[in-house]
Amino acid sequence: MQNAPKKHDESIEFQPRQFLKRDLTPPFWAKVIYALGLLYVPLQCYLTYQLGFSALNMLMMLAMLAVTQFVFFPIAFSSYSVTPESIKVTLRGKTKEIAFTDVASVNYGYLPYCGGFISIVSLDKRMIWFTGFLSRADYILEGIAAKRPDLDTPSLRQCRKHLIKAEHDQSRIKRGLKSPKFWIGAVLASATAWFVQAPIDFVCVVFLSSTLACETALAIAHERALRKDPNNVKADMIREKKFGTFAWVMIIAAILSYSFIMP
Repeated sequence: MQNAPKKHDESIEFQPRQFLKRDLTPPFWAKVIYALGLLYVPLQCYLTYQLGFSALNMLMMLAMLAVTQFVFFPIAFSSYSVTPESIKVTLRGKTKEIAFTDVASVNYGYLPYCGGFISIVSLDKRMIWFTGFLSRADYILEGIAAKRPDLDTPSLRQCRKHLIKAEHDQSRIKRGLKSPKFWIGAVLASATAWFVQAPIDFVCVVFLSSTLACETALAIAHERALRKDPNNVKADMIREKKFGTFAWVMIIAAILSYSFIMP
């Protein structure tokens, strides 16, 4: 883990928004990972029963249970609420609130493009932490910057950019899975693969490489847009739709090429 990288020069000065108020949503994948972590425990018990007791297996099961309960449970089930004055988090019926004027420090522990954790420490040493994938977590950092200009550092601004881009990425995935265009493209790609008798591993490589190329191009475009105007936090829906269509065209064209490149 490392501190946030230094900010790039911005052509428009960042101005934190005032009077932000919003309930923040945990990342949609967190509950899935939590459920998988719980399922791992009975699976490990079954394997232990079938293969015999092993200290290593027992340690692995206890470690997975600890990570599931103390890391993924808070990520999946914490409820965050931002007001113009404070950040509030509720878990298991207990609520912790830190006023933005009482924030002593903001710590950024994350790997660029891989997520991580951000923690807020108050003057009386209380702490609230959240992941880099918490929906609209940029509201928290902007609330701090609005009330505590002395904490509006290059690290805070750069971390805010990463949070905005992570929000765009997650929203795009959810929109894509709900879009008829995605499923039409998947059907056409599957039919094309069946027609040219392309193997599943070839289709997977094509899908992953094409998706990665388009996602990388979108990430670069978002980075440039935020660098140019850090106050514009809206996703470019027109560009995303174009890249989504282009990705499916690339995938289907690559699958069709299988009949020409293979005997």
